[in-house]
Amino acid sequence: MLLMLSIANNHKFLIFSWVLVAISQAILSPASLRAETSLPNLEKSELPIRIVRKSEAIADQIPDQIPDQIPDQIPDQITPQSELKKLGSQEAADKAAKICSSQLPRAIAQVVNQYENSQWGILVTNLNTNQVLYEFNPDRFIIPASNVKLFTSAAVLSQLGGNFRIRTSVYEQVLERGGNFLTAVGRGDPSLDNSQLQRLGQQLLNRGQRNINLLVGDDRYFQGEMFNPAWAWEDIESGEAPPVSSLIVNQSYVQLSLIPQRVGETLRLSWSDELAANQWRINNNSQTTRSGSSVDVNFRPNQNVLSITGNLGVNNAPEGFGLSILEPSLYFVQRFQAELKSLGININQTQTSNSNNRSPLVIPPNWIEIAAVESAPLGKLLWEMNRDSNNFYAEMLTRQLGKVAKGDDRAWVTAVGDSLTKLGVDPRGYKLVDGSGLARQNQITPRAIVQTLQAMTKSPEALTYRNSLALAGVHGTLRSRLRNTPAAGNFWGKTGSLRGVIALSGYVSSPGYDPLVVSIIVNSSEASNAILREDVDAIADRISRLQTCAE
Repeated sequence: MLLMLSIANNHKFLIFSWVLVAISQAILSPASLRAETSLPNLEKSELPIRIVRKSEAIADQIPDQIPDQIPDQIPDQITPQSELKKLGSQEAADKAAKICSSQLPRAIAQVVNQYENSQWGILVTNLNTNQVLYEFNPDRFIIPASNVKLFTSAAVLSQLGGNFRIRTSVYEQVLERGGNFLTAVGRGDPSLDNSQLQRLGQQLLNRGQRNINLLVGDDRYFQGEMFNPAWAWEDIESGEAPPVSSLIVNQSYVQLSLIPQRVGETLRLSWSDELAANQWRINNNSQTTRSGSSVDVNFRPNQNVLSITGNLGVNNAPEGFGLSILEPSLYFVQRFQAELKSLGININQTQTSNSNNRSPLVIPPNWIEIAAVESAPLGKLLWEMNRDSNNFYAEMLTRQLGKVAKGDDRAWVTAVGDSLTKLGVDPRGYKLVDGSGLARQNQITPRAIVQTLQAMTKSPEALTYRNSLALAGVHGTLRSRLRNTPAAGNFWGKTGSLRGVIALSGYVSSPGYDPLVVSIIVNSSEASNAILREDVDAIADRISRLQTCAE
């Protein structure tokens, strides 16, 4: 109670201060008074996360695959005026109070000072001159959430290049004793889906393949573990942290819907792909009731039992859950076999390499490639990774860097570090344990993020990197944020979100000021993520209002 009174009084003081500042300097209107909400224990919840897998796209429901019609590049600079008109925020932009660089520290501090027991790390620099316009704990190690992707995508892009593609092949084994033996070799394409399996099947059909004695799925290109030990089980369970495998289709992810029936009856199960359901033994102890909604879907490590409990009201909408497919290479083979069957190609027997052979992949001389598909260029894959904060893409592409640069996907940490060091990023400013930011053990400094963003502007892949980020009010995880502010159409950023963690870093093209590089991160247990996100956006709004003043 004392803490809440203290916070409330602090807000009142801030409101009074803002009124005086607005009258004398016409800078900004004060933030509205809000009640701080305590967070639950920051340890993992026992409840699975429902439906949406992409950790920061919950409001936007983005597609799982990058559409083919995406152009190779988007405009180098979205015109702020026209873009803001499209967003319906032109009037707000015209009336927005501007901020001089000397006023920025006070404007940001009025947000940060609302918090007594939170860790903030903020750094704002002029991209052209490297002048520091504002800093607050820029060298403090802090949990970055998905801002980790700024490091890993910069490393992957710098090392592999924007035109790098990932190839999935089907080989025919030439044997003296005869027989038709095919091996599908995956090389870690995160975008592989059913349509590409169809293309592989059509190529086989065109070569006269009608009856295959044995189809083997070979996933030995990656040698590392499928799951990072630093990940919370709830993230694995829900599909937020799907298994990493070199032979994978549909992101090794499936959606399960629970549908009410008549009162007293068990809920009906509906799968986005019935084949994926084969990996589990299902214990469905749910029930349709007259009203209410309290249903859970859980499974545990090394167990193939899916437990469904609770109840759902008879008139309720179906309840959806996203689930990881725990045996991705087996699912690939089953999915490929189904696609081949639809084309009239019969498979007598299937097998996965991981059942008896985990030696590194070496293509034997008697294997002949008879079908292949390639991913979109890396530059486009990064759109899914960064704009939409896809954890699966991040982990797969980080492993790809380890494999290509070091010959072993397990060496990704060294490969990322080497690439960042070449860019000029101080290795003392980050400690990475995964490629996506899911692990709370990741530690970075805002200065290291700013160094990375600055370094990438000097890279031949600068435009590709910038274009992979979300754009405030326009697309990606910033689509619905900062819409009616000058930041809309002008802030290219990477978001980050874990319980008690909100991050936003990127580039600001302020119409009245030089380009800026920004990193804003808060770790807090004294406010809800919604309030933290609102205040991070308030800081971004203030930064985007910078203008050159005669001071």
